[in-house]
Order: sequence, then structure tokens, then C-alpha cells
Amino acid sequence: MGDRGIAAFLKRKSEWKIRVSMGETLFDIVKGDVILMKHIRALSAVVLFFALMCGAAAADVIYTAVDDGYAASVIGTVSNNGTVKSKIYAGMPNDQAIFTFKDPAGNLRALVADRSGASNARRDAITVFDLQNSNWSSPLLNESDKYDLINTNSVIAVGNYLYISSGTTSPAGGKIIKVDMTNNYNVVGNPVVFSGRQTPGGLIAVGNKIYAVITNVDASGLTYTYYDSEVIEYDTNLKVTNTLSFAGKNPGSNELYNGKLYISCMGGSQGVGSIGSLWEIDLSNMSDKKKLLEFSKGSNGLGMDYMGSGLAIAPNGSAYLSLIAYDAEWNADTKLYVTTVAKIVNSDIGAEVPPQGTHVGYGYGVHWDQYANALWTTYGTYLEKRTAAGTLLREFSPSQLGNNIYSVAVYDASSTPQQSGGSGGGSGGGCDAGAGALGLIILAAGVFAKRRIGR
Repeated sequence: MGDRGIAAFLKRKSEWKIRVSMGETLFDIVKGDVILMKHIRALSAVVLFFALMCGAAAADVIYTAVDDGYAASVIGTVSNNGTVKSKIYAGMPNDQAIFTFKDPAGNLRALVADRSGASNARRDAITVFDLQNSNWSSPLLNESDKYDLINTNSVIAVGNYLYISSGTTSPAGGKIIKVDMTNNYNVVGNPVVFSGRQTPGGLIAVGNKIYAVITNVDASGLTYTYYDSEVIEYDTNLKVTNTLSFAGKNPGSNELYNGKLYISCMGGSQGVGSIGSLWEIDLSNMSDKKKLLEFSKGSNGLGMDYMGSGLAIAPNGSAYLSLIAYDAEWNADTKLYVTTVAKIVNSDIGAEVPPQGTHVGYGYGVHWDQYANALWTTYGTYLEKRTAAGTLLREFSPSQLGNNIYSVAVYDASSTPQQSGGSGGGSGGGCDAGAGALGLIILAAGVFAKRRIGR
């Protein structure tokens, strides 16, 4: 959201009718579909782990995969040469969002959040692993709910501290906390607690400032209604120093480039007819804001209204956009565009790259791999590797990955985890959205809905 999640009921009408005829109540159907929102948020708001790393010319991808019922998850890796290790850590319950960071000594860590709590008001169980040494048997922090978080969305490391955002649904608002990595990962100071309509998504650190992208949503009814969003600037003690509102609704993927924040939004309803947009925020003055693209029917050759589902920007200014739309029968259509920052600031969406196949699933997340100069995409339940030009090189199916792709991050291949023989009891390691520069969490921060539909 990343998670880097809120969703409308992306469901086929015909399936609703069938399920009602089989004895389910409309209330139960709606309740189940609301849960998918947080999963959607976890993908796009899937952030790459390139800002904290340097060195290797090749990379691995670390991921979590989850079963159709969101009852069990595994952690796996895909190497730069395509070798899959599908069960580095297995036996985790529910759906697990994964974030990576480096501790003050420069050691690679993985934070895993069990994000199933929003459906039952249970707090996220947080586990921190030593990814540097591939130590999965002795977590640095083991399944702790001491942070009082529901739906962990973003994790960034700044000096000795982690900053973690979480969001939930009305009437409770979201939260941002500061955690001391040198003191048993204990919370420092008072958390930032938001009102019922405010949900913090991606976090970004620039110098001595922390920036949070805020979703404003009314989730009290059967459908979600989104309002204008905000970017809030904090000092490192989480004191507000500036605030900027912008008209983009339901922000998801965020990327920092040359001091400016680019935010892909899903629109006011996140369903049929929802119109997404792409925004530019100048963080140097927190006053300049521009809507660069609107994903509405007729603009840039689009045949229907689309939502922004993913955004990635490479260090050289290459940019990648993924869109998703639904028709009146809830049939999904996805698009992938290869472009540049220079083009999108001139309202040019770039060149469309056709997706390969018709994999079921909601998400189409995009992740830049600066080590291999390649693009990784999460397309439905599949993981894909593409060239910088968007050409498909290889795809990895749920059977290869150990289950349906959920969250993804690129990391330095010199810290490759090793496969373990046993399964764990609660959480694992990997990476979804926790890098020095914020990233996806929308379909967040890599995650998919319980009930998927075909493209």
C-alpha cells in the first residue's frame, strides 16, 4: 500500500447471484469482499528495496505467496537467473506483508506483518528476521503485537529508527510509530494517531524530514467513498511541519524522483467507473502540485475509465505505469505503459506494452530492479520479469512460487537467503514496501483480493 488497503467490491455480479442462491447472505458476501481491500493496498503499495542498497549488479526477488483462502503463506526467492526457491519459510498463517530495511550497522532485515487483523479487529503480528545471515529460526522480534497496528502499510529506516505506518477502516483511523532498532525494537515517543477518515499509506524520508501520503476515506457504508488526499511533512520526531492537500483520490503507488513525489491514484470509488490519476508534488516547498495524467475514457487513447494500480521510476528517469479497470459486469482489464518522467510531466502516458496471458487477479504492480536493469511485475497471481523496455522475459506461476504472489521486493543478491527444511509457526521474512524511498502499496504497498476475477 504497496500496503501499499481499501477496496470496493470487485466482484462479478453473476457470482454474487450464484453465491446467494447457494445460501450465503448478502451481508456475508459484502463483509468478505471488504477484506480484499487491504490486500489490494498491500501490492501497489509494494515498494522496491533499491533505495537502501548498493553494490551487486544482479539481484534476487524475495516474495510472499498466499493460498486462495488467505489461510497460509510462504516466503520464497527468485534469483536473477530465474531459479525459484519457493519455501524458504513456510507455515505462516493468513496473509503476510513484507518490508525490508537496513539496521544502523548496515545489516539487511525483513519485517513481516500479518495483515489479516482488519477483518477481526486483531492487531498485526510483527516479526523481524535477520535476512543478512538468512536466519529464519531465531527472529529478532517474534510475532509481537505490541505496536497496536492494524494493516501495516509502510516501513522505512532512518538512522537508528524505523517509521511504520498502518491504516484500518472507519471508525478507527491509522497510525504512524517510531521504533528504536537499537533497543529491542521498542516504540519511541508518542505515535501519530489519525481520525477515522485518515489512513497513512507510504512513507518517504528525505533528509531530516519524513513524508506520509494520506488517504481520506469514508468506509462506514456498503461502499467506500474517497476524498482529496494529503501529503504531511514531519520532522524525525513525528511533529508536523507542513501539510499539502491535493485532489487525487485513493493514492497508492508513490515514487520519489529528483526531489519530487509522484503519486498514482485509483480514484473516488475504486470500482466500475472510478477514474485514477497521476500527481506530482514538489517536496522542496510543499506547495507546488500538478495533476499530470488522468486515466479517463478518451484520454491518451483509453477506451474506458481506469484506476492507477502501480508506478515505478528508475534512476535514469524511465517510468512504468500499470492501470486496471472494470466494466459493468466486473470484467477486469489491465494495461502496462513504458514511459519516462519527462513524458509524463508533459501528460504523455507513453507506449503500451500488452500484458501476456489472461491471469486471474486484481493486481498489476510494477517494481524496478536497479541491479539487473529489469522490471518485475505482479500480474494477477503471477510474477513476471521484463526488460527495461517492457518485453516479457519470463513468468512464474503459483505452482512455481508455492502459491499466489502476494508481496514482492528486489534486494541485493549478495545477501541471498538459503532454503530451510522446516516450516515456521507464524511469520517469515521478505520485502514488500519497506525501502528508503516509498513505494507500492496499492494493489501496496503486492497483494490480491480473496475473490479474483479474470482480465
